[in-house]
Amino acid sequence: MLERRAKDEGRIRLHSRFPSRYLSTPRDVVVYLPPGYDSGSERYPVLYLQDGQNLFDPATAYLGQDRQADMTADRLILSGAIEP
Repeated sequence: MLERRAKDEGRIRLHSRFPSRYLSTPRDVVVYLPPGYDSGSERYPVLYLQDGQNLFDPATAYLGQDRQADMTADRLILSGAIEP
């Protein structure tokens, strides 16, 4: 059985052409949101992963192999091993 992915639940957000004063051109930024993010008002810690398209979605990953960062984070959060 396939696991439900964060992208299937709308918890992967794309910010197209995000501007930065530190870069010469705007870049796409992909953001993973933990389970329950939209229903709460608390603040969350941030983890930055700089790996382009290979983090969350096999449809956009090189050779169809993503790093499954969303699935790993979801499992750790839901098991209580880490905070969202």
